[in-house]
Amino acid sequence: MIINKKTILIIALVFSLIVTILTVYYFSIPRSYIKIELAPHQAYLNIDKNIKNITNGKNLSISPGKHSLVFYRDQFSSFSQNIDIKRNETITLTVALKALTTEAKNILNTDESNKIIEKYTSIKLDKQSDSLDANYPILKILPINNKYYQLFSCKSQKYPNDSSKIALCVIMDDLGYSDTLYEEAQRYGYNLNDYELIWNIK
Repeated sequence: MIINKKTILIIALVFSLIVTILTVYYFSIPRSYIKIELAPHQAYLNIDKNIKNITNGKNLSISPGKHSLVFYRDQFSSFSQNIDIKRNETITLTVALKALTTEAKNILNTDESNKIIEKYTSIKLDKQSDSLDANYPILKILPINNKYYQLFSCKSQKYPNDSSKIALCVIMDDLGYSDTLYEEAQRYGYNLNDYELIWNIK
């Protein structure tokens, strides 16, 4: 079969048109991106039931919307997070998987992983602090110190293993000043009965 120049030209034009349409279609699809900061350096990511092998520093292209993410690796605890990412948005996820074995701890013993762990811990503490401020607004006026009593935040006795819970500790020379303490808190707009109180009467 002899293919003339006209046929070749038509085929080339059709091919070029298909490539152009596919290129336009690809770039018209809204994309968003996740920058992964990960310790250990390598792990697996189950994103909406699709498993990917990822490494620290990877930029992951993803469609806008809600997604369920689970990071995991043998000998490490898994980490789960749900995200809702906007069109053309880029977010950074800092993930530090907890080592469950001595070998896993050795894998984390690198400058790269230590920096990620330090950042992850800082982010976690900031979130806990924000949560405490929201759940315990009285923290704005603490501590209260005068010659009759001291009022300050302390570890909860009701929930000793829950870092999101705190108590208010009271050090007082004479229990007779308790009404004054309640009244002072009330002047600031806080009711001490709303909080766990731990009393220390000298």
